[in-house]
Amino acid sequence: MQSTGRYLLADNVRAAMFALGCALLAFFFPIGFIVTLILGLVTLQKGYKASLVILAFVLLPAIALVVTQHFSFFYRFNLLLIQCSIVFTFALILRYTASWQLVLEVAAAVGVLLIGMIHIIFPDIRRTWVGLINDYFLTNTWTSTFHLSTYSTEFVQHLATIATGGFIFFVFFDTIILLILARWWQTTLFSPGTLQLEFTRIRISKASASLLIIASVGLIWQSNWLTDIYPVLLFPFMIGGLSLLHLLVMNKREMVLLIAIVYIALFLLTFFTTIILAIIGLVDSFYNFRKHCILFQSR
Repeated sequence: MQSTGRYLLADNVRAAMFALGCALLAFFFPIGFIVTLILGLVTLQKGYKASLVILAFVLLPAIALVVTQHFSFFYRFNLLLIQCSIVFTFALILRYTASWQLVLEVAAAVGVLLIGMIHIIFPDIRRTWVGLINDYFLTNTWTSTFHLSTYSTEFVQHLATIATGGFIFFVFFDTIILLILARWWQTTLFSPGTLQLEFTRIRISKASASLLIIASVGLIWQSNWLTDIYPVLLFPFMIGGLSLLHLLVMNKREMVLLIAIVYIALFLLTFFTTIILAIIGLVDSFYNFRKHCILFQSR
């Protein structure tokens, strides 16, 4: 990884050509994330001018698809372009502020704005999600294993309420993982160990925590829009909770099993684990475990 990273960073066009090749191969193999990693690495290390060269090259297949009217391929390519745009934006914020907290809060703010726009443009978005979820259950036999059909109507209605926010939550979660990997790639080249220190210091601001509490109280009125944005509001605090757990493992290596269990639970029971981690992150915003609890204090 180090030799590859130095090779790509040595020349902007070289990195752009490599990213373009991966973007083309992404039509046949699931390697689109490599494009995003290269973009993240170059943006973090060299700034927006160098990364714009990569973005320009990555856009070439999209332009070719539009010109040749292969729209079915273009729509599949859209997700990669969106992911690249988000990583580019977040990497710039991280490069110039060195603040993961700000990156996460900006992500939540952008998510809220996107969901608000979607609800304004598509007032019946919930009904659309109900149709899509029902179709998914009908075409996937695994749902019968969990007897979802028994409670399908109620379950689908609840799921549709947070579907837009949940989708954006997962898009941002995937993007942050890619940004973390890009930052790790950069730090292995130029400052080993920096990422671990950065990630274990993430603590969301009290202002954001206060907004989450207000939104939580507002859920009593069962506003569709507020319910839909709630997963996105939880997102920064979930990462904040993970940050604390990683700090605990860094200080006490015997707790490594705990973080493994948390990640397994996050994969299998995403909704409940996210809430638990978000509560930890929320409490940390006001209490500051790193300052008041000896378990979280560096040796």
